[in-house]
This record gives sequence, C-alpha cells and structure tokens, in this order.
Amino acid sequence: MSLSTGLRRDQYAALMVAERDAALRHVDPVSVVRWPDIEDRERPAIDLLARDSRGLVAVEHTVIESYPTQIAEQKALYAMFPRGGPKIAELAHAPQYRLLVHVDELLAVPRRDRPLAEPAITKWVREVLPLVPWPHLPGRPTFVRSRTDRPSIELSLERWVADIGFVGPLAHVIPISFWRPANLEERRTTRLGTAMRDKIPKLAAAAAGARTILVLEDRDMHMSAPAFVSRALVEIEGVALPDAIYLLNVTHGDPLLTPIYTSGRWWHEENHPLLTFPSAWASKFHSFTP
Repeated sequence: MSLSTGLRRDQYAALMVAERDAALRHVDPVSVVRWPDIEDRERPAIDLLARDSRGLVAVEHTVIESYPTQIAEQKALYAMFPRGGPKIAELAHAPQYRLLVHVDELLAVPRRDRPLAEPAITKWVREVLPLVPWPHLPGRPTFVRSRTDRPSIELSLERWVADIGFVGPLAHVIPISFWRPANLEERRTTRLGTAMRDKIPKLAAAAAGARTILVLEDRDMHMSAPAFVSRALVEIEGVALPDAIYLLNVTHGDPLLTPIYTSGRWWHEENHPLLTFPSAWASKFHSFTP
C-alpha cells in the first residue's frame, strides 16, 4: 500500500482494512479502483471501491458509539485534556489510576464554564488521591466518588493496577474513561442499528458482485469491546449483512483489527484473534487527526 497518497483518515482506514482482509483470504494485493465518496457527490456513496485478485471489494467506514452523544462527549473531553486525562506531575505512575467521568456530565457543563473544567478536575484529583482504596478489599468500595466545585462534574477515581513502572510521556497522566451508563446494551444496539441501516444500503448498491466490508471504528474499548459489539449486532433485525464486518480499535496505541463477522460467523462464536497492521501503516494512520 502506498503511504504517500493524499488520503483522508477514513479513506486510509478503509484501504488498510481492505488490504488486511485480502491478506487473510490470500487474495492480495489490493488496488484502488476509485473513491466513490469523493467522486459521487450527488448521492450517498461508499468510501472505497478496490480490487483484489478475486474481484471487486466495496468498503465503507464509520465511527461507532456505544450510546448517543458518546462522540460529542469524547470531543469535549479531549478539548479539555489533549493527553486524555489530567497530568499530575508529582505522581510517578499515574496510569495505575483511572478517572471515570459519568455520562452526560461534560456536555451538561455550560460552554462558558468549560475552560474552568480542566483545572477543577485536576484539583479534585489531587484532593482525593490519598483517599483511593488500595489494595482492594472484599465488600469494600474500590473507588472514590464525588463532585467537583464549579463547574459541578460527577467523577470517580480508582486505582486499578499495582505500580508496574509506567514510563514515557504519559507516565504522569491519569487516563479518563466514561462511567458505564444505565441500559448500555439497549443503547448500543439502538445506536449500531442506526449505523447499519445507514451504511449497508450504500454497500449493497456500490457494485454488483463485489465483496462488501463494513469497518466500524471504535474509540472506546472500555464500552465497545469486540464481544459487546458482536452480540449487539446479532440483535439488530431487518438489516442484510455485508460479507465482513471489522472492528477497528484505536483506543490505545497502534490500531487493532477484529473480524466481528466473516465467513458467516460472529466473533463471539469464533473468538478470532486481534489483528495488527505493519508499523509503517500504523504510523501513517496516527498522523491523521481524528
């Protein structure tokens, strides 16, 4: 795959997955036929039409949410914390902790108050760090939970691993995750159903006889692990399935690929291994802004 082409992030993701899918089926290499989403401005179109040694391949990429507003909340989070969490310089191994933000809390902060959220959250973390239970004891809380001052944001802080010697630029950053919301499985199925009904018709209409691939980009492994997504997709009714569905996880480190549905089987039935990409591809993917 050429690394010098001026592609968008979604196009590059679609091409990476097409290449990996062809390699798994021993029908590589892959060549680009065209980019329908760029060329067909008058109607909805897929991201990539390619060709492997067996025939045409149609690929559509989309970012998934576990619940409505998840992407908006994550954008608000990274606007406040570009590193993914508060930096506590005096804490040598910050990633042994996890800061949980309760769903809908960040979006509930008025925009005029959002510049105050980062210092308020960092101040709260410093105050409760000495109160976090460790080691975990049976029947006792594993986290501290309360609210910040203005703006008022409900947070929980837990220590989830022992001191294992984190190093690197994020060694002083406590990662933020979102607290699992109520009725998450129902919300996930509803949200994935919307994505499927939007994307599958475009794949079906792309090219007669083409292999159809849907790429679901996952930016939250905590709530959207492969088993969760696989089981949720099974529950969706009234949607014809593509030939393959891949989950592209970009939560931490290099992107990982999971065959959620392929050869007529679901991931939670087969438990396929996670797939990696060549380092040059992963580095190029990281150069794009989400």
